[in-house]
Amino acid sequence: MIKLLGVFLVTGGCSMCGWYFSGMFLGRIHLLEEWQQLIQYLYGEIEYSASDMEEILQLMVLRSTYSKAFWENMVQEIKQHRGILFSDIWKENLPDIELWESLKRNEREIIIELGRNVGNLDRETQLHTLDIFQKRISDSLLKARDEYRTQEKLCHVIGITAGIFISILLV
Repeated sequence: MIKLLGVFLVTGGCSMCGWYFSGMFLGRIHLLEEWQQLIQYLYGEIEYSASDMEEILQLMVLRSTYSKAFWENMVQEIKQHRGILFSDIWKENLPDIELWESLKRNEREIIIELGRNVGNLDRETQLHTLDIFQKRISDSLLKARDEYRTQEKLCHVIGITAGIFISILLV
């Protein structure tokens, strides 16, 4: 009876690991979708309302789910006027983004570069730069969706198979 319970626990635990990794792929997609929308919103704010960066960042807090802590920290840092470059504040606060670790290196680099290029150039250059970043995020999002389609089932199958294999070894 105890062996049977152990088999179910090991198989269930390994299966949950498969579901967890599958969820990380899905979280990456959701985070990229959010950043795609945020860049689009940022573009609109710069182009049409000509708001200052502090106002824009406060509006980003309201529009974010995964990046809410990041935008809140950005607003606080800018209000403190410590004399630090915007890009340095940006890079310092990026780890506060939920699921930041689920992004691939090149996707992280896109977001880091965005912080280097926003907030310190003239309006037209910022809009052009945001357009470029919008395209790069869209490309990454398409790749992430393709990867998710293939990796989701693979994660589930490997989790279940590993659980069964470990259970057989233990019994």
